[in-house]
Amino acid sequence: MKKKAVAVLFAATLAVALTACGDKGKEETVTNLADDYEAPEFSNTESPEAVSDTGSLGAADTEGDASGETGGIQENTEAGQNAEASSDAEESSSKNTGGDTDAGTEQTVSVKGNEDTDYRIETVRYDSGLDGIKVTYPQISDWENEEAQEEWNDTFYNEVREICKDAGINDSIEIEFEVMTQNNEICSLIMLEHSNWEGAAHPYAYCYTFNIDMETGKKLTLSDFADPEKLADTLLNTSDYSIGMEDMTLEDILFSFGDMVEMPDQKRLGQNLAVFDMSYEERMEITDDTMLYGKSFLEDGKVVLSIDVNHAMGDFVWVKM
Repeated sequence: MKKKAVAVLFAATLAVALTACGDKGKEETVTNLADDYEAPEFSNTESPEAVSDTGSLGAADTEGDASGETGGIQENTEAGQNAEASSDAEESSSKNTGGDTDAGTEQTVSVKGNEDTDYRIETVRYDSGLDGIKVTYPQISDWENEEAQEEWNDTFYNEVREICKDAGINDSIEIEFEVMTQNNEICSLIMLEHSNWEGAAHPYAYCYTFNIDMETGKKLTLSDFADPEKLADTLLNTSDYSIGMEDMTLEDILFSFGDMVEMPDQKRLGQNLAVFDMSYEERMEITDDTMLYGKSFLEDGKVVLSIDVNHAMGDFVWVKM
């Protein structure tokens, strides 16, 4: 009887130890996701229009403590919860977002951005019920254009839902957003995704941009607030721009997918920039000569291009004009 009791105790102890090891391994998979990715080095910390409760999106932050308020993707730790609970702007409203089992729930946890405008931008956490899914996304409130507010909020939510809907227990998805420009004329937002899917060759990163005309509610593309051909001239003939990855050149970006045999002329590069921020269908209506593709946003009154590159170069790179 005594030996049986000892055997039972040993088995129970072994089971606890194995469970702990399994949990630890799972946690490291999620944590290491940010370590594997070097984000563009631009930061919006100096912009009064881009105050954030999650800090800079620079590489130094993704390599640091991902659970704090000063950088990286905020994790749902006890420290993070306490920090959110102490925010004067916190709201605790949650709702069911749909009948699908993968729809998740959303919970408003804080307000970020410039609160001096006629509208607010709230931080909403998407809860899929999976430990590997750590997602926050924006929701606009107090905008007089209620119809446009509803449409844009649906756009933000549907974007993250589409990303997360097929995630499994062994997948990792981390998404955070930043307010890059917020005033009563324009709102420029980005969402950064770092994902690691089971069976994929490698993790990947993606930058989503949203530029909104706050007077009309319409979507803005690069051509709406910049001249693509002039930008092309700046890129090809001057050094009046900066690239967010150290030692990277314009040639590196343009040749990253190996599709080019010579540098483009100003007209061709301008035509490619003219379709930035457009969907594939919209681009094809204008030109099928897309040697590069990307998106744009405004920061500190400057145009920033987010250009897609190959994975070895970081998946995307920011070019500040």
